[in-house]
Amino acid sequence: MKKVGFKEALGQALAHDICEIKGQTVKQVAFKRGHIIKPEDEDYLLELGKQHFFVLEPGDEDLVHEEDAARIMFETINNGDFSCSPVSMGKISFIANTAGFFTVDSKLLTDFNMLGQISAASIAPMQYVKQGQEVASMRIIPLFTTKQHIEQIKAFANAQEMFKIIKIENTKIAQITTGSEVATGKIADGFKPKLNEILSRFDLQVSNYSVVTDDKNLIQAQITAAKAAGAELILVTGGMSVDPDDLTPGAIKAAGAKIITYGTPIIPGSMFLYGLLDNTPILGLPGAVIFEQRTAFDLLLPYALTNTKITTREIMEMSVGGMLNG
Repeated sequence: MKKVGFKEALGQALAHDICEIKGQTVKQVAFKRGHIIKPEDEDYLLELGKQHFFVLEPGDEDLVHEEDAARIMFETINNGDFSCSPVSMGKISFIANTAGFFTVDSKLLTDFNMLGQISAASIAPMQYVKQGQEVASMRIIPLFTTKQHIEQIKAFANAQEMFKIIKIENTKIAQITTGSEVATGKIADGFKPKLNEILSRFDLQVSNYSVVTDDKNLIQAQITAAKAAGAELILVTGGMSVDPDDLTPGAIKAAGAKIITYGTPIIPGSMFLYGLLDNTPILGLPGAVIFEQRTAFDLLLPYALTNTKITTREIMEMSVGGMLNG
């Protein structure tokens, strides 16, 4: 590849795109790769601040252009869950083919970038995305790379495990609200409208709703009944603190649930419970869910909706970034 001035470039094909950038409003391709430079281009090129250009020369046959590299990266990584955007200024984007929760293997993505001369980034994991949403993008850093580098990209181990869309599996949702004050009608159930609002983000709604007084045996019986009625996700609200009348964690455990964690390093939502009743996720929701914009519930609900396994340690690792509304 050779750097030349305008006069020497006349009649030759550009080896790269030339972009037009004007303030914060315009960023577009002014001349595409392969454009044959003509005398009448000079004023516009000077306006763009371009006085020198790259053109190909003999021996450049082993170089791979950034646009071709971008397409190869997409083909290497795509597992079928994504479509690609048109390549623009060397960058290609991954577009979700369906709605669901986007997952990313952070180690694989880091290792991929460690191949060198690559910029690959994604949105944060376990975010709900809609069909057609952009979730990741990547490019090579230089204008051209070598065929050897491209072979490293193609041979990247487990590349198609890097990005996935996980569909929602658990749509039959039971809500069990605990609290004598709600059961006796002294106050309205604050959880009901909040859960309806949260679940509606995923086109879901509670299909089995019940209210039970502060009685461990009654709460346990209602959990068992919800499970028998076919609930695929059980949400038990209220009674999650350490006060004498807060009996929900004990009732969940007595119902036979395996407790992954009672208590999280996520604030708000530190008194949150995540468990499994056989293979059915069961979540204990503290009062913070009603009042706060985001809580541990928002971070852990995607795992419950998709039957994605999560360990106690993985929940503890959410402490980094776990102060949600600070």
